[in-house]
Amino acid sequence: MMKVFLFATIAASNEVNYMQFVAKTGRNIKSREEMSARLAVFDENESFISLTNKRKDISFQVGQNLFSDMFESEITSMQGHF
Repeated sequence: MMKVFLFATIAASNEVNYMQFVAKTGRNIKSREEMSARLAVFDENESFISLTNKRKDISFQVGQNLFSDMFESEITSMQGHF
């Protein structure tokens, strides 16, 4: 029971973090399906960030940026267009 509660708390926290990210970046989410898909990408990147920043063998930190909820195909299509 405790694991379920902890998971629900973490999921809710990540959703709040994502909503703050959407507000900050001015993202225009068109549907619940898109929101769910982008939240999943954001969560995956948040896990990577957390794990990377805990490492003791590196001297840098990583964080969220404008690419944090973008699909790989979106990022690829932008390469060279900045």
